[in-house]
Amino acid sequence: MKFLIAAVALLAAPAAFAQTDAGDVAAKPKPTAPAIPPVDPVLANIYSNALGQGWENWSFATVELSVDVGSARKPIKVSAEGYKALYLHHAPFNTAPYRGISFLIQGTGEGGKVRVVATAGGKPIEGKMKLVAVKAGGWTKVTAALNELGAENTEIDGFWIQNDSGEPMPNFYVADIALL
Repeated sequence: MKFLIAAVALLAAPAAFAQTDAGDVAAKPKPTAPAIPPVDPVLANIYSNALGQGWENWSFATVELSVDVGSARKPIKVSAEGYKALYLHHAPFNTAPYRGISFLIQGTGEGGKVRVVATAGGKPIEGKMKLVAVKAGGWTKVTAALNELGAENTEIDGFWIQNDSGEPMPNFYVADIALL
Protein backbone atom coordinates (compact mmCIF):
# COMPACT_ATOMS: atom_id res chain seq x y z
CA MET A 1 0.00 0.00 0.00
CA LYS A 2 2.84 2.41 0.84
CA PHE A 3 4.31 1.69 -2.57
CA LEU A 4 1.01 2.56 -4.27
CA ILE A 5 0.70 5.91 -2.43
CA ALA A 6 4.31 6.82 -3.25
CA ALA A 7 3.82 5.93 -6.92
CA VAL A 8 0.67 8.06 -7.19
CA ALA A 9 2.46 10.99 -5.52
CA LEU A 10 5.41 10.72 -7.93
CA LEU A 11 3.11 10.57 -10.93
CA ALA A 12 1.08 13.62 -9.79
CA ALA A 13 4.06 15.81 -8.84
CA PRO A 14 5.65 16.12 -12.28
CA ALA A 15 2.30 17.12 -13.79
CA ALA A 16 2.12 20.12 -11.47
CA PHE A 17 5.57 21.36 -12.52
CA ALA A 18 5.78 20.16 -16.13
CA GLN A 19 4.35 23.34 -17.67
CA THR A 20 7.30 25.71 -17.12
CA ASP A 21 8.29 26.48 -20.70
CA ALA A 22 8.05 29.98 -22.22
CA GLY A 23 4.51 29.30 -23.44
CA ASP A 24 3.14 28.81 -19.95
CA VAL A 25 1.14 31.83 -18.79
CA ALA A 26 1.88 31.09 -15.13
CA ALA A 27 5.64 31.16 -15.80
CA LYS A 28 5.62 34.65 -17.40
CA PRO A 29 6.07 37.59 -15.08
CA LYS A 30 2.98 39.74 -14.92
CA PRO A 31 3.39 43.27 -16.29
CA THR A 32 3.53 45.90 -13.61
CA ALA A 33 1.97 49.33 -13.76
CA PRO A 34 4.45 52.15 -14.23
CA ALA A 35 5.63 53.58 -10.95
CA ILE A 36 3.77 56.72 -9.95
CA PRO A 37 6.09 59.29 -8.39
CA PRO A 38 5.22 60.04 -4.78
CA VAL A 39 3.29 63.19 -3.89
CA ASP A 40 5.72 66.01 -3.16
CA PRO A 41 4.24 68.08 -0.30
CA VAL A 42 6.51 71.01 -1.17
CA LEU A 43 5.27 71.09 -4.78
CA ALA A 44 1.65 70.48 -3.69
CA ASN A 45 1.63 73.70 -1.63
CA ILE A 46 1.12 76.33 -4.32
CA TYR A 47 0.01 79.18 -2.03
CA SER A 48 -0.69 79.40 1.69
CA ASN A 49 -0.23 83.00 2.89
CA ALA A 50 2.79 83.10 0.53
CA LEU A 51 3.89 81.34 -2.64
CA GLY A 52 5.07 77.79 -2.08
CA GLN A 53 8.67 76.81 -2.81
CA GLY A 54 9.38 76.84 -6.56
CA TRP A 55 6.15 78.66 -7.45
CA GLU A 56 6.37 82.11 -9.09
CA ASN A 57 3.90 84.89 -9.82
CA TRP A 58 3.72 85.27 -13.62
CA SER A 59 0.32 86.99 -13.54
CA PHE A 60 -0.97 89.19 -16.31
CA ALA A 61 -3.61 90.72 -14.03
CA THR A 62 -2.77 93.14 -11.24
CA VAL A 63 -2.11 91.03 -8.14
CA GLU A 64 -1.02 91.65 -4.59
CA LEU A 65 0.33 88.69 -2.61
CA SER A 66 -0.18 88.14 1.14
CA VAL A 67 -2.88 90.78 1.61
CA ASP A 68 -3.89 91.54 5.20
CA VAL A 69 -7.66 91.04 5.38
CA GLY A 70 -7.87 91.06 9.17
CA SER A 71 -7.51 87.31 9.71
CA ALA A 72 -4.78 84.69 9.81
CA ARG A 73 -5.41 84.01 6.11
CA LYS A 74 -3.31 86.25 3.79
CA PRO A 75 -4.86 85.78 0.33
CA ILE A 76 -3.87 87.00 -3.11
CA LYS A 77 -5.85 90.05 -4.24
CA VAL A 78 -6.59 90.00 -7.98
CA SER A 79 -7.73 92.97 -10.08
CA ALA A 80 -8.55 91.48 -13.45
CA GLU A 81 -9.39 93.49 -16.54
CA GLY A 82 -10.93 91.57 -19.44
CA TYR A 83 -9.41 88.06 -19.82
CA LYS A 84 -6.53 88.88 -17.43
CA ALA A 85 -5.38 86.18 -15.01
CA LEU A 86 -3.59 85.26 -11.83
CA TYR A 87 -0.88 82.97 -13.24
CA LEU A 88 1.18 80.83 -10.90
CA HIS A 89 4.13 79.15 -12.62
CA HIS A 90 6.49 76.33 -11.66
CA ALA A 91 9.26 74.46 -13.47
CA PRO A 92 7.62 71.63 -15.47
CA PHE A 93 6.47 68.70 -13.33
CA ASN A 94 4.59 65.44 -13.81
CA THR A 95 1.02 65.42 -12.51
CA ALA A 96 0.78 61.60 -12.11
CA PRO A 97 0.68 61.64 -8.29
CA TYR A 98 -2.00 64.37 -8.17
CA ARG A 99 -5.71 64.29 -8.97
CA GLY A 100 -6.68 67.98 -8.87
CA ILE A 101 -6.19 71.52 -7.62
CA SER A 102 -8.16 73.23 -4.88
CA PHE A 103 -8.39 76.80 -3.63
CA LEU A 104 -10.64 79.28 -1.88
CA ILE A 105 -12.07 82.25 -3.77
CA GLN A 106 -14.07 85.27 -2.65
CA GLY A 107 -15.35 88.24 -4.64
CA THR A 108 -15.87 91.86 -3.67
CA GLY A 109 -18.88 92.26 -5.97
CA GLU A 110 -21.37 90.15 -7.87
CA GLY A 111 -21.38 88.91 -11.40
CA GLY A 112 -17.88 87.66 -12.13
CA LYS A 113 -16.75 84.26 -13.38
CA VAL A 114 -13.25 82.87 -13.62
CA ARG A 115 -11.72 80.07 -15.65
CA VAL A 116 -9.36 77.62 -13.98
CA VAL A 117 -6.79 76.58 -16.58
CA ALA A 118 -3.64 74.41 -16.46
CA THR A 119 -0.60 75.43 -18.53
CA ALA A 120 2.05 73.44 -20.36
CA GLY A 121 4.98 75.14 -22.04
CA GLY A 122 3.70 78.44 -20.65
CA LYS A 123 0.44 78.17 -22.62
CA PRO A 124 -3.04 77.10 -21.58
CA ILE A 125 -4.05 73.54 -22.37
CA GLU A 126 -6.50 74.10 -25.22
CA GLY A 127 -10.18 73.40 -24.80
CA LYS A 128 -9.98 72.38 -21.14
CA MET A 129 -10.99 74.51 -18.17
CA LYS A 130 -13.37 74.79 -15.25
CA LEU A 131 -15.70 77.78 -15.03
CA VAL A 132 -16.38 79.14 -11.51
CA ALA A 133 -18.84 81.84 -10.39
CA VAL A 134 -17.20 84.30 -8.00
CA LYS A 135 -19.48 85.31 -5.13
CA ALA A 136 -19.09 88.16 -2.68
CA GLY A 137 -19.21 87.66 1.07
CA GLY A 138 -17.55 84.45 2.15
CA TRP A 139 -15.06 81.97 0.83
CA THR A 140 -16.07 79.38 -1.76
CA LYS A 141 -14.00 76.20 -1.98
CA VAL A 142 -13.20 75.23 -5.56
CA THR A 143 -11.85 71.86 -6.65
CA ALA A 144 -10.92 71.19 -10.26
CA ALA A 145 -9.96 67.67 -11.30
CA LEU A 146 -6.83 67.50 -13.46
CA ASN A 147 -8.73 65.53 -16.10
CA GLU A 148 -11.18 68.49 -16.39
CA LEU A 149 -8.17 70.70 -17.12
CA GLY A 150 -6.53 68.29 -19.59
CA ALA A 151 -3.65 67.92 -17.15
CA GLU A 152 -3.99 64.35 -15.90
CA ASN A 153 -0.81 62.20 -16.03
CA THR A 154 1.15 64.72 -18.06
CA GLU A 155 3.73 67.45 -17.59
CA ILE A 156 2.49 70.95 -16.77
CA ASP A 157 4.05 74.17 -15.50
CA GLY A 158 1.29 76.21 -13.90
CA PHE A 159 -2.28 77.37 -13.46
CA TRP A 160 -4.34 80.40 -14.43
CA ILE A 161 -7.34 81.76 -12.56
CA GLN A 162 -8.62 84.02 -15.34
CA ASN A 163 -11.43 86.56 -15.77
CA ASP A 164 -13.86 84.81 -18.15
CA SER A 165 -15.11 88.07 -19.63
CA GLY A 166 -13.74 90.78 -21.89
CA GLU A 167 -14.98 93.29 -19.30
CA PRO A 168 -13.26 94.13 -15.98
CA MET A 169 -14.63 92.22 -13.02
CA PRO A 170 -14.76 93.22 -9.34
CA ASN A 171 -11.61 92.42 -7.37
CA PHE A 172 -11.43 88.93 -5.96
CA TYR A 173 -9.27 87.08 -3.47
CA VAL A 174 -7.69 83.62 -3.80
CA ALA A 175 -6.21 81.61 -0.91
CA ASP A 176 -5.05 78.14 0.12
CA ILE A 177 -4.12 76.90 -3.35
CA ALA A 178 -2.91 73.28 -3.38
CA LEU A 179 -2.49 70.23 -5.56
CA LEU A 180 -4.56 67.30 -4.32
